[in-house]
Amino acid sequence: MSNRENVMTRGSRILRVWLDREESPSQAGFAVEVGVTQSAVSNMVRGYQRPSLATACLIQARTSGAVVVTDWLDDDEASKHSSLERAAG
Repeated sequence: MSNRENVMTRGSRILRVWLDREESPSQAGFAVEVGVTQSAVSNMVRGYQRPSLATACLIQARTSGAVVVTDWLDDDEASKHSSLERAAG
């Protein structure tokens, strides 16, 4: 077991389910499509790594919005984002 911190985000969970679908590419194929390594994708779906903003945007585009950029925020960040969205009206 790794000593890395495991932070499962909504993005981690949704991407794992999306990749497990029969018509989805393999982790290696998906990694090529979004410009990262297969190990980076594996770490993302296991909650050991979050994508950069640029990669999160590519993931959102490749998954046709099934995994959106804000899905990668942890609970505290998501709460702040929701508050800012409400304040912006």
